Amino acid sequence: MGHPEINALSDKMDTRKKAEVESINEWDIASIRIDNDFVLYAEFQVGLVGDDGPNGCGVENVIDVAVKRLQMFQGGEFPSKETEYAILALQEALFLLAKRGEIREAQGVANQHLPHTSEVS
Repeated sequence: MGHPEINALSDKMDTRKKAEVESINEWDIASIRIDNDFVLYAEFQVGLVGDDGPNGCGVENVIDVAVKRLQMFQGGEFPSKETEYAILALQEALFLLAKRGEIREAQGVANQHLPHTSEVS
């Protein structure tokens, strides 16, 4: 099982190393392999924290790791506009996910398996 966008990008970056999303099971676990070695393994929260307790990471945690890694590159020897824009895009994603949480809280559906009415058009 592969993820075409990741494979296409990795082909462009380094033909010796192909990143492949190994599995996403029921949206719970995602893993990425490069040259058959696990390089990323994320176990996501299953169920509501209020019901099941914390048992995994959230998408926000994964995005935050990517932001910190890019910031490290940006503070290094070869900063770039592309990296700067990538950081901003990921920070915008974090902002929108936090906003989603605030909206769900205000609408009384936070920590419930219920939809909310989006304020983003």
